[in-house]
Amino acid sequence: MAPERVEHHATSRFAADAGQGGQVLLDLVVLERAKAREVELPLTLLNRFQDGLDLARLGGRKAGVGEELLEFVRRSISHDSPVWHGLAYRCVGSSILDLLRHPRKHEEDQVIEGIRRVVVARAAVGLAEDRLDPAQPSLIRLDRSILACFHRLPSVPRRIIMRAQDRPHPGGGEVKPTVISLFSGVGGLDLGFEAAGFRTAVALEIDRTCCQTIRLNRDWSVIESDVHSVSSKDLLKAAGLRPGQADILIGGPPCQPFSKSGYWATGDSRRLDDPRADTLTAYLRVLKDARPQAFLLENVRGLAYSGKDEGLRHLLSGISQVNREARTNYRVEWKTLNAADFGVPQLRERVFLIGSRDGAPFRFPEPTHSADAGEELFPLEPHRTTWDALGDLPEDDDDPALIVGGKWGDLLPSIPEGENYLFHTNRGGGRQLFGWRRRFWSFLLKIAKARPSWTIQAQPGPATGPFHWRSRRLSARELCRLQSMPDGIKFDCARSEVQRMLGNAVPSLLAEVLARKIKTQLLGIRSYRQQLKLLPPTRGPAPPPERVRAVPRKYLSMIGDHSDHPGTGMGFGRERRSQRAELGS
Repeated sequence: MAPERVEHHATSRFAADAGQGGQVLLDLVVLERAKAREVELPLTLLNRFQDGLDLARLGGRKAGVGEELLEFVRRSISHDSPVWHGLAYRCVGSSILDLLRHPRKHEEDQVIEGIRRVVVARAAVGLAEDRLDPAQPSLIRLDRSILACFHRLPSVPRRIIMRAQDRPHPGGGEVKPTVISLFSGVGGLDLGFEAAGFRTAVALEIDRTCCQTIRLNRDWSVIESDVHSVSSKDLLKAAGLRPGQADILIGGPPCQPFSKSGYWATGDSRRLDDPRADTLTAYLRVLKDARPQAFLLENVRGLAYSGKDEGLRHLLSGISQVNREARTNYRVEWKTLNAADFGVPQLRERVFLIGSRDGAPFRFPEPTHSADAGEELFPLEPHRTTWDALGDLPEDDDDPALIVGGKWGDLLPSIPEGENYLFHTNRGGGRQLFGWRRRFWSFLLKIAKARPSWTIQAQPGPATGPFHWRSRRLSARELCRLQSMPDGIKFDCARSEVQRMLGNAVPSLLAEVLARKIKTQLLGIRSYRQQLKLLPPTRGPAPPPERVRAVPRKYLSMIGDHSDHPGTGMGFGRERRSQRAELGS
């Protein structure tokens, strides 16, 4: 039998079993009601059931299933009666069979996913409330009928069957949306998605220290390897998923590939299958092979610079190629976001590309925080500050690794909070030790209690900030706070490695904000408004700034009339290159 017919037959069998499961549930409810016992289902089960019906409804509407399914969905939402849930089971099963008579591959996948979520929710919770006896034949019959659906549907992984058989406690059993994570780093994106209710099924990262740190803190499946050395098949196997089952693919490919100019201009279809290709191509290769319901790709803001956006254009072209080859309909929305505008106590701009397999549009969240919060008609919350993030931690830390040494370490106390070496120029308020803009921005840069932190650097030099307002380096715990990671993250490495990992990470709170929007807009999972888990608390007005100390005597000989930077490409670097060229001629 041809593979298409085998898949069609298995899907038909599953649809029939879903309808049969609904009848069994209806029988159970009638039996319990006949015994004058009220049957109530846990709220988490009802929510998951409705999530599945919402997905099935969306796919059914596109495929022209008809109003029968929509009517039962409406009634199941407006009535918390298990009778309606039983009827909805039967209706969804028959609607799937109708759909298969006129199959449309991707709409069919969407409906099946909706049904799967409904059945998983029912089996996982198992109706195991105190008012129902788990030993009753009717309940056992229901569970066995539902588990039979799993065994007959090849696309449902074994781990879900085992989880259903474990029969969690009445309030639990929620099957979380699954994440495939590429270029995971230390897990900044993943931790944000975790806070939003997702589960990382597999994380792929080449850096050994990052992988060790993830394993130290989470029990995720981690593949420590170069992305080019791992096939999409092996990645899905490690996640326990099949193509089309993952809810979302996330990752931030290193930015170097975006400087290349010839990825997709020729439309070479072999690029997506070439294991020697670059990281961007590897991301798109997994997107094509795994076909997740949604994807998120993060990168530096330079990806979308006006006039220098060839990387972005090649990326969008690559996604179009994925759609042609995989017969998907990923619609991409992209935007540059500043993490501070969403409650992260750090100024950090990144570009995010988000897409849905079925072409559903994604609306990026509007900022919730602002530096000028009180000046708007409908004021936003003020930016979270470093004091909000660090105010409950000790300000003095005697860890030797936090001491700023080198040539410039002793100059740091003479620079006010929130400023950098520019304070000691002809345009600052200090001594004229440097020329205006003759150094890089983060040179001797300090954070201020009353403002968000400057962007955390991944590979800072001895004098590269941001530094603590007490003129020391930031501790691992402080760096985690400024990156809005959950408390309790452990490290077993040098502080320089901690800084490198966290400096490359996406702020987890920003990831949580986006994950919540993706969950409701693209996955059809209902979400109830609640406080963000990773949002730092407000601690009131920050204490006064630290006292600025005098410039140490050893730097006073530098005082003089230093010239300003003459402009882009005209600084000391050009002068040194010119001198080398003259010596070599």
